[in-house]
Amino acid sequence: DNAYFIIAFKKNGSIIAQAIKTFNGTQNSYGRFIIPTGLSGSNPPDSLVMLISSSNLDPPQVPGSYLLLDSITFLNSADTLPNNNFENWITTDYGSNPDFWSSLNNFTIYGLPILSLQTNDVHSGSSALKMISDTATLQPPFGNGLLDTIAGLVFLGPPNMDNPGIPFNLRPTAINFYTKCL
Repeated sequence: DNAYFIIAFKKNGSIIAQAIKTFNGTQNSYGRFIIPTGLSGSNPPDSLVMLISSSNLDPPQVPGSYLLLDSITFLNSADTLPNNNFENWITTDYGSNPDFWSSLNNFTIYGLPILSLQTNDVHSGSSALKMISDTATLQPPFGNGLLDTIAGLVFLGPPNMDNPGIPFNLRPTAINFYTKCL
C-alpha cells in the first residue's frame, strides 16, 4: 500500500508546479523528507493546495495503513503553513480536525469512520496528525451500501471537495516534513 503527500501551486486556477511524495512500506521512527517544489523564480503562485493520504488514492486501499505527519515547513521561505505542526485542533459535531485543515472526519454523518486523529506520538512539540485507513459500510454519496476500505485524507483549507486551497504567493524551493508510516 502507498501513502501520498501532494502539493500543487496554482496561478489563476491553473497548476504551475506540483510536488508528490509516495510512501511505501514501514517506517517505525520519524524520518525527514524534503521535496523540491518545482516553482520558477519568475512566476509566483497565487494559491496552494495540499492533500495527504494514509493509503492509495484509488482502490485498493489497505485497512490498518497509517501515516503520522509532523512539522511541515518550506525551505527558502520565511512563511509557514497554518498549523504546520498540528498542535492546534478544533472539535466539530462530527469529530475533530487540525485547525486550518479539513478531513473526511467532516463527513462522518454519511457513515465514514474517524480517519484523522490527534496523536502524542510526535517528532517535535506535543501533537501530530495520524491518518489511518479503515473499513466501513458507506452510504451515498460516498459509497453504495457495501463494505469498503477508505483512506484517511487531510487537505489544507475548508471542508470543500472543490477546495481552492489557500492564498499563497511565495516561491519556496522545497517543502520539508517528518513522517512515519505502516
